[in-house]
Amino acid sequence: MGGKSNCWHFHIPNNTTSVLLVELFGKTILVIKRVNRSSVPSGAETFGSPSFDIGSVNR
Repeated sequence: MGGKSNCWHFHIPNNTTSVLLVELFGKTILVIKRVNRSSVPSGAETFGSPSFDIGSVNR
C-alpha cells in the first residue's frame, strides 16, 4: 500500500522481539500486524499495551 499513513506502535507484554503496528491509510484502510521491534524507526514512541487482549490474536 502506498501513500500517506498514520502509524502507531504498541508494546506487546512478555514479548521482547515484536511490537504491534497499527497503520491507518486515509480514513478507510486499517492494517494491524506484528512486526519485529528492530523495524521500528529510531526515536519512535512505543505505547503501552493496546486495550484488547493480544493473546487472542493469532498469526
